[in-house]
Amino acid sequence: MSFTKDSKTMRSIVNFLWILDTLHLAFVVYTMYFALITSRNRPPGSSTVWTNGALVIASNLSDFCVRCIFIHRICHLSGHAKLVASVLGTPSLASAGEIRYM
Repeated sequence: MSFTKDSKTMRSIVNFLWILDTLHLAFVVYTMYFALITSRNRPPGSSTVWTNGALVIASNLSDFCVRCIFIHRICHLSGHAKLVASVLGTPSLASAGEIRYM
């Protein structure tokens, strides 16, 4: 399947999201392995794994990139209305700020 109408930037962003999603899945698999296999005899909540924080970062970064793509497309379709961009962009920036506090 070839998407020749998309710009190289858009194709690069989609490739980045694909890699990020793969990385996120690897973090989920490792976290589940650690929780179910490695620490099966420990009390719940007694041990944490480093991928918990990485899961949050990867998930929020992916979510922010996808929202930016949608906002870009909607603004393009609406004739570059700045009000639309600001209304849609504000919650996206707020959710991206959550990465810092995790």
